[in-house]
Amino acid sequence: MFRLRPILPFFLLAQLAFAAEPEFPLTADSKAQPEVPKGTMIKDTYTAKEGSVFPGTQREYQI
Repeated sequence: MFRLRPILPFFLLAQLAFAAEPEFPLTADSKAQPEVPKGTMIKDTYTAKEGSVFPGTQREYQI
């Protein structure tokens, strides 16, 4: 019984991987619409200022 313990976490993680959400087909409201304008992705970094909790910390963000 004790020999199965190292395998148990791996087995549980494998079960979670296969228990992902079921696939759903895209409906018309989820597909690209020609009358809806396209946007752009903005990616940048932010550096926390002096006086903040973690000054100098850099974070990446996307809008």
